[in-house]
Amino acid sequence: MLPRTKRLSRDTFSTVATGKRAISAHFSVTVRATPVGQAATVVSKKVAKKSVDRHLLKRRILEVATPFVRPGCSFIIYTRAGAASLSYPALKKELVELLTTSTKV
Repeated sequence: MLPRTKRLSRDTFSTVATGKRAISAHFSVTVRATPVGQAATVVSKKVAKKSVDRHLLKRRILEVATPFVRPGCSFIIYTRAGAASLSYPALKKELVELLTTSTKV
């Protein structure tokens, strides 16, 4: 879990959501330059029906994304269809590749 200071608030969520977007097979990342580095993830019911599965996916995504949260870059990770069926190593590999290329703001 991210510390509260590294989580996007509702106020800043809408501004970061209008940033640059990078897409992979199972994830989409929106990145925007901000003074404070923060992150958020969105897992819809279309991706995982049960709340237990959505929360597990959120925890895994935020665990992988934590090293990429730094001052000057905020991002939102959206899940796409099929992300819930990924194993943790596959999820980590895909997200690290996506975040490495997209967070160079």
